Amino acid sequence: MLEHRDVFKNRHYRGYHNTPSKVYPDGTILVFGGGEIQLLADEWFTAPMVLDAFLAFFNGRELPASIAWRDKTETLTSS
Repeated sequence: MLEHRDVFKNRHYRGYHNTPSKVYPDGTILVFGGGEIQLLADEWFTAPMVLDAFLAFFNGRELPASIAWRDKTETLTSS
């Protein structure tokens, strides 16, 4: 899962891509000590994809074009 927050627009985004997971269907839940996060199949990333995104961010480069962003602000503020 990849997320980013636009502090200037007060928006929260979750990354997705065009190859949905065959292992994790829509609605699969990640459980943490602080709560649960329900993901869509296209929001699961492989470790190499996450590494590419992290290194791009860390080095001040554009994020990979294969990552699209879905606005999740309403989902996060509606509880």
